[in-house]
Amino acid sequence: MTTQSRGAKMANVSRKVLGHEWHMFFAYVFIVFRPGANPPTHPQADDSPPALVPKSWTHAEFDLYIAEARLDVANQQAEKRDIRARAQIILTTAIILGGTIAASYGNNHDLCLRHTLLYIASAAFTTLAGLGAAGIISGKSFIGTVSVPVLPQFPTGELHHAVATGYATHRKTGAETVATLVTVLRICVLTLVLGAFLLAIAHVTS
Repeated sequence: MTTQSRGAKMANVSRKVLGHEWHMFFAYVFIVFRPGANPPTHPQADDSPPALVPKSWTHAEFDLYIAEARLDVANQQAEKRDIRARAQIILTTAIILGGTIAASYGNNHDLCLRHTLLYIASAAFTTLAGLGAAGIISGKSFIGTVSVPVLPQFPTGELHHAVATGYATHRKTGAETVATLVTVLRICVLTLVLGAFLLAIAHVTS
């Protein structure tokens, strides 16, 4: 009984997370039509407060932390660029596949309802994949870093602590952004594969 309850609970959690992920995907689909809109947050984002650096650290310890934080931010920026490059490939593939769907549908005459629905479903999945990829490319994607114009406002002796605190406070922003983009990209790939699969079925069986 306990095992079944735990299994049912885990299934409910999985369905809830999956529902949040698809909601996030559709948010990126429609963000193309809403320039400047903020992207959705990841359903499994860590809401715990950030671990701030202690003021008792030495200058060498602050320098080490800031160097590692800069490397972390640079890695997040590189991952974001890589994801957007992959999204560009998906968008291009979706456009080509959309043209293939239109050509295949136009060359088949007297299609039955089943084949027509297959073509419509294929076009719908392909369109969603393209729009989701376009959302990744054009939507906002925040990477947390330190605001340089604010740094001169800090008095002498507090700059190290201010920079380290800034990185510690905003580090999760970039991690959440990358996780969100990876999730949306994964669903884009899934919908594109479904679109191609349905097109293949419609073309072969018609």
